[in-house]
Amino acid sequence: MHRVRKAMMMAIQSPESRARLVALAEAEWRRHFARWTRLRKVVLIREAQAVLCRAACAWAGVPLVNEEEAVLRTAEFSAMIDGAGAVGPRNWLGQSLRRHTEEWARGHIEAVRMGRPVDPASPLATIAFHRDADGEVLSMEHAGVELINILRPVVAVARYIVFGALALHEFPQWRARVGSDDAALQMFVQEVRRYYPFFPAIGGRASTAFEWNGLQFAKGDWVLLDMFGTNRHPGTWGDGDSFRPERFDGWQGSGFDLIPQGGGEYATSHRCPGEMATVELTKSALRLLATEVDYDVPQQNLDISLARMPTLPTSGVEIGHVRLARAS
Repeated sequence: MHRVRKAMMMAIQSPESRARLVALAEAEWRRHFARWTRLRKVVLIREAQAVLCRAACAWAGVPLVNEEEAVLRTAEFSAMIDGAGAVGPRNWLGQSLRRHTEEWARGHIEAVRMGRPVDPASPLATIAFHRDADGEVLSMEHAGVELINILRPVVAVARYIVFGALALHEFPQWRARVGSDDAALQMFVQEVRRYYPFFPAIGGRASTAFEWNGLQFAKGDWVLLDMFGTNRHPGTWGDGDSFRPERFDGWQGSGFDLIPQGGGEYATSHRCPGEMATVELTKSALRLLATEVDYDVPQQNLDISLARMPTLPTSGVEIGHVRLARAS
């Protein structure tokens, strides 16, 4: 069942589909850039989430009908992401808003199944008419969840973009290269994903009893994967606490060393099928930030607490006095 669903997700993430998503996001970024020039300052995490929510919905085949709906969906997806690693009010808010979003997603699935025209290559159509391992179409409930499962992660890429903007500020010697050299941009984005923690750790329950390095795990035990430590492990990365994009020059990963979005193979394991889209969306956004706008970074609290999951610079990265660098 898992592999059949994963195959559907991988089909949605084809190179052509990713390129269309990136193009939609770039158009949204440029629209937001023009608005920023009229504002004293903006908080980048909020802007990035708004950009990606609009782009993701248009790409999936569920375009947002007006600004009010765009603001609502952005708030819902953002709360789900922010509450994912929390216990208490943040988590409760995310769960509460998720129920409302699932109802919205099921409405789109039902409309397509009832005959509403839709691009047959769109993610919405793929999910609505997907047949699972048992040969049956997904239930309305499961189809709605899967639609959310391709939209929410796109909005979550906003955090990598914010970390990337922070890296451009903290390591300004890379700004010109990021804007002009695709190979340097690729190395830079991979280092951002390795160096800055989105989720410092993730957890799961052991499906069977096992032993690892002398440690005994019973079936059902909670197991925590130290993603932050793995991505900085000196045995793999050497000076892992240093920001050094050059380490990715000619890099060939094993599937278990760089694991900001899980390890292993895409088709058979729980590695995120949207990882390649994450890289492309982050590259595109950072290239635009480096070449199409100039801005100031006012004094603010840019600390990142590893005790908060998912992590984020405390201020969300504020930028001000935005100027268009050239005609878009």
